Amino acid sequence: MGGMIHPYSANSFFCPIGNTMLCYGENTRYQLILYDFDGNVKSVMDRDEKPRSISSKEKKFLGKNCVFPSHRPFFKKLMSDDKGRIYAIRVKSVWDENKAEKADIFSRHGRYLYRTEFPATPSLIKNDSVYFIDEGQDGLKVIKRVKIRNYLQMKEE
Repeated sequence: MGGMIHPYSANSFFCPIGNTMLCYGENTRYQLILYDFDGNVKSVMDRDEKPRSISSKEKKFLGKNCVFPSHRPFFKKLMSDDKGRIYAIRVKSVWDENKAEKADIFSRHGRYLYRTEFPATPSLIKNDSVYFIDEGQDGLKVIKRVKIRNYLQMKEE
């Protein structure tokens, strides 16, 4: 698409689902495609969600050299956990200064399960914890771990 990269840039993402599949998605369409490692499509999931527009105020704030998609992307990252659940980390407004991030959670087969919120952008979801990079009081980067209290009770399908 060209132009400078910004929070509303159109992009493609993929993440492994266990040792058997890959999840692929383009953030301007809320569609997740599950592939096996031979490249065969196993499942296609379309999430019926209305696109949110990018205001002229947001475009001006981000800069005149930016190229914008027709609407705000749906997600900015795809991840999975040990159970194969897929996490689509949502794109939020450039005006939102809160570090917390919303995520849509899907089963390993692409069925929508939940929407949740993390204290920051997750870097890893492993066992019953979410790991993210934060800044300590001294300004140095630190890795933080937050336990998911209901991890074992979360749906898988």
